[in-house]
Amino acid sequence: MSSEFHILIVDDEPNIRSGLAKGLEKLADVIETAGTVNEALDKFDAGNFQLAIVDVRLPGDRDGLDFVSLVHERKPETTLIVITAHGTMETAVDAMRRGAFDLITKPVDLNLIRQQVGKAIDHHRLRAETRELKDRLANAGEISGIIGNCAAMQDVFQQIRQVADTDATVFIQGESGTGKELIARALHDLSTRSNGPFIAVNLGALRSRERLVHRSHASEARLLRAVAQRNTVPRRDHRNPGQESGRSAASSRNRSVHACRWRRPAGIRCPHRLGHKQRSAAAH
Repeated sequence: MSSEFHILIVDDEPNIRSGLAKGLEKLADVIETAGTVNEALDKFDAGNFQLAIVDVRLPGDRDGLDFVSLVHERKPETTLIVITAHGTMETAVDAMRRGAFDLITKPVDLNLIRQQVGKAIDHHRLRAETRELKDRLANAGEISGIIGNCAAMQDVFQQIRQVADTDATVFIQGESGTGKELIARALHDLSTRSNGPFIAVNLGALRSRERLVHRSHASEARLLRAVAQRNTVPRRDHRNPGQESGRSAASSRNRSVHACRWRRPAGIRCPHRLGHKQRSAAAH
């Protein structure tokens, strides 16, 4: 892995571009400059930059924050420093949200820029050393805690190393308990996204939860249909046969829900609801 440190400076003012390039020339191996987002993207794609310093306001239909988003999406390990003459809290929050490492207001303090560049260089070298250590462990037969010296495991390790540093989608297939998550974690640890989080998702648990929610919604729908059907049947006043009760629809609906909740099993009747003759029969 190359230990060179390349910087891309993006600003529409030639004096600032040249001043920063001259002031940082002792800290970097290669420094390129650009005046627009399109020019900067072309140079970024053609080179291998570890740091980009970009002004917020740039000519054209895209500004410096758009450049930050695009670079962070294409190469998230790139350190991005934003400079602006109109520094506000909203701009700073937006820049950090898009992936910026820091925001510095104009007029540019060259010493502060050098200090931040030095932090970026240390971060880059630490990441390079970590990657080199992981490669050595992989070559020794160990990847992210996976140990195996047999030919089959060495073949697996080789495949992991081949695809880990690419953007290819990897499908890992195997029986339960064979270490699919360990392989996925190894791919993540050896990739350029290793500084980001690794999130393991149990899809089986998600499907179970979806089925549970579906059953809950289905039960609620059945309850509502039962209430609606009960409300469509006229209630008769048992004290005056042939006449309908004058209770309100809201009261009937509440009573229906209550009845659904407190329904007794079939065949069980309440003693206080039995008629006089039925009580006598029950006593005998």
